[in-house]
Amino acid sequence: AKPELDKVLAKDPDNAKALFLRGVSSVQRNDCASADKDLNRAKQLDSAYKAQASYYLGVCAAQEGKSEEAKKQFDQAISAGAGTYWEDRAKQARAFVSEKKPFFVSADIFYQYDSNIVPVAEEDALPEQVSNMDDSRTVVWLIGGYKPLIRDAGEIALEARFYDSWHFEEEDLNLLIAQAALNGFYNFKILDIPSRVYGQYMYQYAGLGEDNDYYSTTHRANLAWFIAESKTLITELNYQYQYEVFDEPGEGEFDRDNSSHQVMLGQHFYVWDNRLDLSVFARYRAVLADGKNYDANRWGARAMARLVEWNKLSGWIYFDYDNRDYFDSTYDREDDVYSGSLEVQYQVWKYLAIFAGASYSDYQSNIENYDYEREIYSAGIRASY
Repeated sequence: AKPELDKVLAKDPDNAKALFLRGVSSVQRNDCASADKDLNRAKQLDSAYKAQASYYLGVCAAQEGKSEEAKKQFDQAISAGAGTYWEDRAKQARAFVSEKKPFFVSADIFYQYDSNIVPVAEEDALPEQVSNMDDSRTVVWLIGGYKPLIRDAGEIALEARFYDSWHFEEEDLNLLIAQAALNGFYNFKILDIPSRVYGQYMYQYAGLGEDNDYYSTTHRANLAWFIAESKTLITELNYQYQYEVFDEPGEGEFDRDNSSHQVMLGQHFYVWDNRLDLSVFARYRAVLADGKNYDANRWGARAMARLVEWNKLSGWIYFDYDNRDYFDSTYDREDDVYSGSLEVQYQVWKYLAIFAGASYSDYQSNIENYDYEREIYSAGIRASY
C-alpha cells in the first residue's frame, strides 16, 4: 500500500486521507518517525482525522516506551472521538499504558501444599529431623521499591523483597529469604530497530528453621538485551552470573559453595493485541563448585504462555526441561528434570487480586536418591500499588 500512497502524495501532498493511511502503514512497520510526520499533518489538514490519527500516534508512543506522550495522544483521541468507536478504542489502549510511580509495593499472602518438602526419592530417605514427606505452609511475599530515575527512555529502581514461610508440621523447614536489588533498563534503537538493555544486581540472605538460622548467601548479576524485530516479535539475549555460599556447604568433594554462568536465547511472540506472550527459550549454564560432586554442565529449554489481561483475568503457564550433567561426580550423576507450572489471577479491585497456581516437577536421575517427583499447589490474595 505504501508505494501507491507515495504516488498519490507526490501528486497531491496535502491529501489528508492518503497521509493518514500512510501514517498507519508506518505504525504497522514500527517506523514511528515517519508515522509522526504523516499523522500530525493529516490532523492539521482535516479535523475529521484527529481522533484516529491521535490514536495511532499514541500506539507509536507506547511502542517506544514513551508512556506520557502515549497517554496524551490517547486523551486527545478520546476527546476528539467522543461517542465514536475511536473513543472506546483509545480508552482501552490508555488502560494498558502504565502509570509511572516512583514508589511501588506488593504483598502476597497465600497457602501452599507441597507433596515433597525436602525433597527426597522416598519417605525412608527423609533427614532424621523431618517426619513428613509432605506438608502445608503459609507464605508471605513482600516487594517494595523506589525509582530514583524515571524517564521514557529508561528507569532505575531499588527493590527490597521479603519471603517467609511457616510449615504446619515441619517447622525446621521454615524458610526466610531477604533480597535487595538494583535494576534498570534503557530503550534505544539500532539501525531503526527498537532495543532495550536491562541489568540487575541482587543480594540474597536465606535463613532456615524455626529461628531462621543462617543458611546461605547469594549474589546474582543479570544483563539482558531485547530486540523488537516487530511489535509482535521480540528476541531476548540474557547472561547471568551467580555466586552462592552456604553455612554448612559440606566438605571436600561434597562442598556446595559455587559460582555459575548462564547464557540464554529467547523468542517472544505477541498475539491477540499483545495480550498473549508465547515464548521459547534455550539456555546453557556452567556450575563451578568447590567440591567436584557439584560441578555441572546444564542445558535447558522452556516454552511459556503469558496472558497479560483479559476480562480481569491474567496468568501464565510454562513447561521446562533441564539436563544436568555432574561431569566430575564420584557417582557419574546425570539428571533430566521436567517441570511445568501455571498461575491464574483475577483482579477483584484495582489494587487487589486473588490467585491460584500449581506446579509439577519430575526429577529423573541415574542416582536413586535424586530420582523423585514433586507437586505444589497455591492459593491466596495479592495486593499491589
